[in-house]
Amino acid sequence: MAGEANIWNPRTLIAVSADTKSVEEKLIATAAQTLFTITDFIYVVGTGALEVHKNGLLLTKGTDWVEQTGTTFAVISPSTAGDVLVASGHVGITGLVDVRDTDIFISNYQAIRDYTGTEVTLYSQGQVTTADGGESFFQKKTGAAPGTYVDDNSGTIVPTGGNGSVGWLAKKNAVLDYDTLALAAASLLLRVGDSVNIKERTSGLKGSGAIWDVVLTSAVTPNTADIVVSTGNATVSLVYRPEATVKISQIGGNITSTSAATMTALATYPHVMIDTDITKAGTYAIPAGQIFELAADIIQSDNLTCFNTVASSWQLIGNGEVRRSAGLPTALIAGSVGISVSSTCFLYRMTGNITFKHFSDIGVKMDGGGIIVGSVGRNTVRGITCTRNWDGMHLLDGFPTEYTSFSDCFLTDNVAKGLLLETGNINWVGGTIAGNLGGIHLRHPAGGGNPHHGLFLGANINHNTDYAIWGDKVANGQDFVGCHFYNNADPATGRIKLEDCRGINITGGTIGTNIEYINTGHIHVGYNRIAGNKMELANSGIEPTAGTFDRTKLLVEDNFSLAGRWDENDVANMEFLRWQGAATQVLTGATEFNLTALVGSVVSDNRSIFDGTNVTVPYLVDLTIRVGLNLAATAAIVGGETLLIERDPLGTGVWQALRNINMQPLANAAGTRFSIDATVPFQFTSGAKFRARLVGMTAGTSYTIAEGGYVSCTTAR
Repeated sequence: MAGEANIWNPRTLIAVSADTKSVEEKLIATAAQTLFTITDFIYVVGTGALEVHKNGLLLTKGTDWVEQTGTTFAVISPSTAGDVLVASGHVGITGLVDVRDTDIFISNYQAIRDYTGTEVTLYSQGQVTTADGGESFFQKKTGAAPGTYVDDNSGTIVPTGGNGSVGWLAKKNAVLDYDTLALAAASLLLRVGDSVNIKERTSGLKGSGAIWDVVLTSAVTPNTADIVVSTGNATVSLVYRPEATVKISQIGGNITSTSAATMTALATYPHVMIDTDITKAGTYAIPAGQIFELAADIIQSDNLTCFNTVASSWQLIGNGEVRRSAGLPTALIAGSVGISVSSTCFLYRMTGNITFKHFSDIGVKMDGGGIIVGSVGRNTVRGITCTRNWDGMHLLDGFPTEYTSFSDCFLTDNVAKGLLLETGNINWVGGTIAGNLGGIHLRHPAGGGNPHHGLFLGANINHNTDYAIWGDKVANGQDFVGCHFYNNADPATGRIKLEDCRGINITGGTIGTNIEYINTGHIHVGYNRIAGNKMELANSGIEPTAGTFDRTKLLVEDNFSLAGRWDENDVANMEFLRWQGAATQVLTGATEFNLTALVGSVVSDNRSIFDGTNVTVPYLVDLTIRVGLNLAATAAIVGGETLLIERDPLGTGVWQALRNINMQPLANAAGTRFSIDATVPFQFTSGAKFRARLVGMTAGTSYTIAEGGYVSCTTAR
């Protein structure tokens, strides 16, 4: 070596070590102050060992400030009261060495910080390979390539060549490590351009580290969330550097009571994760394209909507609860909604295991706005639970909610209804709608629109108190395939209620509840079908409703019970009631006889009411009445024997003849035989009665009815 390098230490009372190679002192200026005195350390004038920052900005020696003595310096421009100056003293090197030596030096520390030259210039001690051993005042950067070193204040020096042929680049800005954001914000070492590595978001919360950048406060708008003013030097601020996924634990103030500023800041990031439970007020608007992920719970502290969105292509994913803090609702409070999706949203996804709970209006609201032009939604909803809200889910009419696919969703134990469905073309696969006051309300929208005509496949729609399905003036139909419907072991609960509907098709499932079919003459009344189901529970059946029950257009076919073919199937020629003579019977002593009052076996399903004389029809239905008799007179007859089929249309005892059939005997002597085979189709209204009588019989003559004579009525289709 041609020269010798000497190292001096600015901390006269502290030994030189890996942690004592620099020291800082914060000085607060008074008005017009120019001279400043350092009390924490001394520096060697002319070595470049002293740096001065003012309000976070590095000052240039000779232009902005000048050295005075080992403990003083002066600024050129008089200070403003409150200016923050930070004096930094660094380990320095004096002396020169021959550049031909493998250990290359330059004259002082400032030079190495500012150096951007080439190989022919002097370098500070240290070489591009670790084998050199010349690391007198540098620490090797953990995990770095050979030849990369940092000083104790994280001023990184990076070699760009592995053999010394290319110059080293000096990086002045530091990367500082702090355990928490609060400690970093309080540091006096923050300088514009530095980066801060936060090991933990808050004390005790592991694994939530983040990188923050130091900038001038005047250049940003602090918000206490992702832009935080330094408490040690208010002229600089820390700005969160986004990662691929931004965690709520990495930004914001008190994470247990998230501020509106924090929630607003979240909207600027493409992927947000709620990784620790938070309590929030107000509404967060999910922006277009954002992935909002739950890995913890969100507690809504007020009766406003928790989430809303007017944007498209966003995703709500993850595993967690979104719940109102007040518990199970006791009254409807409009606007207390878990998530409200507007009619401007398309192609969005809600997937995972997410629960909306305790909202006093609706858990999930998807509004199509009644729009029936333009694009359709094509949205995906999977694994969503709405429980213990006022209403579970509303799907309102309009193209933006159409063609949405639902799977494995649970709408349970809501105060009012599980699902209000207006919109069209949805597919709902699996899941459960149970334990609500009402199950699925198929409501025709006020504006007409394009409602319903979608599919429920393999869903459990059980144990709802009022109705399982309420078809409310459905115009375009709805399919329920392979679904289960059970009441609460009470025929008044969990009904399938079809009111002024058409096109409802329930097939291939299990029905353990009553079916109520109502016709009030509405324009939407049409054909509906219940077919191919397993019918369970003793109280399942077609439920009459006085004055409005209408079976004219309800097709009930091919259903079965555990005992076999279901009695209430409405297939062609299904007998509604049958009087069957068990043996030869004798009619005697009168000129007329009520056939339906004759002794014999009466077979009736539970839709008819037989009082021993007449049959009462409980609902509007088309029937075919058939009479088949073989009679023989025991004595000569006068003639005029007639079969009279009658109805009492209002059930008031006023009878009208439907058919009067002369029996036309083969002779008028004793042994005269009659053969009657009559068919009368007619529509009967609810409460009407009908009967079949033999009239005009010869007084004093007995008539024998051969075994097998019958009176029956069957449904007509």
